[in-house]
Amino acid sequence: MPKQTLQAVAAGAGFTSIRASIPAHYMEIFQDGATPTIAIKYRLPDDNFTAVYTMAAGQKIRLWGDGEAGILGKPPNYVASGDPALGDVVIQIGDAAGGAGYNAVVKEVESAGRQPSAG
Repeated sequence: MPKQTLQAVAAGAGFTSIRASIPAHYMEIFQDGATPTIAIKYRLPDDNFTAVYTMAAGQKIRLWGDGEAGILGKPPNYVASGDPALGDVVIQIGDAAGGAGYNAVVKEVESAGRQPSAG
């Protein structure tokens, strides 16, 4: 079952970590509001959150899990001890201009075959 949450993204030049809250195979992130005005910058775990990418205002970031299992990240206490108590960091996001903070909508889906609808 898809899960949608609202994540506060801090103002300034930093990044806010988005963690898995379900064993998601697909994730979609975009600015909340009828008229998005902020370009979103983001970093991915593929290179240990080094490279910075940018999406124009109004664009959505869409992520699919890799490999046979295709899972993006494990939620808190997913399997056994040793898993991160807060869940795996799937992506880090921020304001590309380093200005005001904003709210981001985060949609997670357990099955990659059922991606959230546009909207």
